[in-house]
Amino acid sequence: MVLRAGSNYTMQPPGKTAAENLLGENEGYAGMLASLESLYLVGGTVIDEITQNWDKYEDEIPGSDAVAE
Repeated sequence: MVLRAGSNYTMQPPGKTAAENLLGENEGYAGMLASLESLYLVGGTVIDEITQNWDKYEDEIPGSDAVAE
């Protein structure tokens, strides 16, 4: 599974002003933590579904036709 994430580039995170968020870009990646959290939440949900329902997925690759119940 390959996941790609981004963060909201039009709004600063809670507790920061827009200026503080822009200054943070000079110290690293301002949206990195938000992106990683998003990846973890989405990826974890997919992994949980597959592992908890392995008998359903062992012979088919989950895709757009496979809908979680």
